[in-house]
Amino acid sequence: MVRAGFRAQTVDVDYTVQLDAIHQEAFQGALRRLIRAMDLSVEPVGPGDFIPLPLGWEERSPFLARYGDLDVFAFDPVSTALSKIERGASRDIDDVLALLDAGRLGLEELKRAFVEIVPRMEKESLRIDEEDFQRKFAAFLQLVAEREERPDRPST
Repeated sequence: MVRAGFRAQTVDVDYTVQLDAIHQEAFQGALRRLIRAMDLSVEPVGPGDFIPLPLGWEERSPFLARYGDLDVFAFDPVSTALSKIERGASRDIDDVLALLDAGRLGLEELKRAFVEIVPRMEKESLRIDEEDFQRKFAAFLQLVAEREERPDRPST
C-alpha cells in the first residue's frame, strides 16, 4: 500500500516467498538488513495464510522490481482485498477502498472471487468463520454502495 502511494508509511511488511535453498540465506540476510534499517516488523505471511486464494492469483500478482537475483512481485490485489475485508479493521477497509478508487481492483472481480472462495473455506481455512466473513463482505458492499451514492466520493 505504501509503494502504491496509498499510505505514507507502514509499521509492518508481510511477505510470501518462493526460494530455492541456494537463495534462502541471501534472502534472510536482506530481510535482517531491512528490519534494522527501517525498524519494521516483517512477517512471513500472505493472504493465502488466512483465506483460500482465488483462481488466477498468480497472474494478478504484478512484477515490481528485480534486486540482484530476487524478483519482487506485489501480491494479487483481489486476494489482498479479500483478506483485508475478512480482517475487517478500518485501516484495512480503507486500503480496499483505495484499491477500488485507483482502479487496481474491480468490484465485480472482487465479488466473483468471494463467491469462488467461500465454498472452499471449511476445507482450506482453519482460522476463518465463513458466516462472519460473509457478514463482513456484505457490510463492505453496503459501504461501497453508500459511498457511490454520495456526490463527493469517487465511484468504484
